[in-house]
Amino acid sequence: MALAAPVAQATFRLALPILASLCASLAAAAPMCPTTHAHGTSEWSVRCFDKQGDTLKVKPRYLGKLRVNRAGVTLIMVSETFALLAVGRDGTTVIPNIRFVGDFDLPNPDGIGRFDVVTRDAAGEPEYRCGYYDQKTYRIIVAPTYAHCSPFHEGRGVACVDCNDYCRDEDCHDSVFTDGQAFGFDRRGTIVTSWRLGSPDDQCDGPGSASVEHKGKHWGMLTCLRRKPGPFDRID
Repeated sequence: MALAAPVAQATFRLALPILASLCASLAAAAPMCPTTHAHGTSEWSVRCFDKQGDTLKVKPRYLGKLRVNRAGVTLIMVSETFALLAVGRDGTTVIPNIRFVGDFDLPNPDGIGRFDVVTRDAAGEPEYRCGYYDQKTYRIIVAPTYAHCSPFHEGRGVACVDCNDYCRDEDCHDSVFTDGQAFGFDRRGTIVTSWRLGSPDDQCDGPGSASVEHKGKHWGMLTCLRRKPGPFDRID
């Protein structure tokens, strides 16, 4: 009986190449553009789409594969890019680049999701702009004109223009907007408040207290070299 585990492990190691080959064969045999799920997410190759600028549209010969939900859309993940799209029955992308990796993205407790579109800056370089959509009706409630958008939380979403988004920890569980104008939205997409954002130093303890490492054009990591005293810092 003592030999059972080593033998099983050795057999498993010998079988790994066969299993890998089998999985590769099954993946190759899987349909590139399968019939979609009306109430789930399907995975399609980018080759199932025609590209119209920075937007994807289902090729006419695959329109019969689309099964839509009550809102008239189906969710498709593009396997090569991991872009999540809401596609209408006519093959048009209704909501592009749906956010789905955040803690409150999909589904969102308030039923409001985020999405991005690709625009071009003055130099012709791609830039992303974000907005919000209703996750039940797939109707855009805030047009994608903002540099950064936070997930809706307790009935409110916050987006900003001319701003930066800085992570406060390596996993970006906490982030902050700085250096621009912020806007607060309700579930209908109405702006209910706006305010001027402070600098990175304002998030810490005044001038010279923040260190910023840029990871991209308008985002990065913010580290406080000094922090504002908290309510418990003065307790002896």
